[in-house]
Amino acid sequence: MSRKPSSGKIKKPPGIMSEYHTEDLGSKIYINFDNNAVRGEDTYVYVSSKATAAERQKAVINAINKHRPNLELAALSRRNGFATLEMSQKWSGRLLSDAEKNQVNQEMEQHIKNLFKSPLSEKGRELNEAYWKHEAGGWRRIK
Repeated sequence: MSRKPSSGKIKKPPGIMSEYHTEDLGSKIYINFDNNAVRGEDTYVYVSSKATAAERQKAVINAINKHRPNLELAALSRRNGFATLEMSQKWSGRLLSDAEKNQVNQEMEQHIKNLFKSPLSEKGRELNEAYWKHEAGGWRRIK
């Protein structure tokens, strides 16, 4: 099986993951996200101090993609455990049925698709599910 030759062009991450700036400290590059939905979920990557600019950029992109589930969770839990103020006002403060929980999850997955320009990752889905607490026959979001 043959592979297509690489164009050498580094593809930026989709959606809000492309809204970042870096602070290059030689062997460590800090990645700070600029979008309010994920602000404060910064990460970093170690690189060789001898790495080329292209190698450094590739390392940054790989670190962002690896960090994606954490960014998704941040975007899904900003408002009292919910993705948006509207979702929080609609769903928080009460015990939700299984059907309501499924509805919330569908709304949250659509929110991620809109922000990230691609579906919620499997790991992001797992992290999001951990933010649900089952109690007294219903579901509540952890804040």
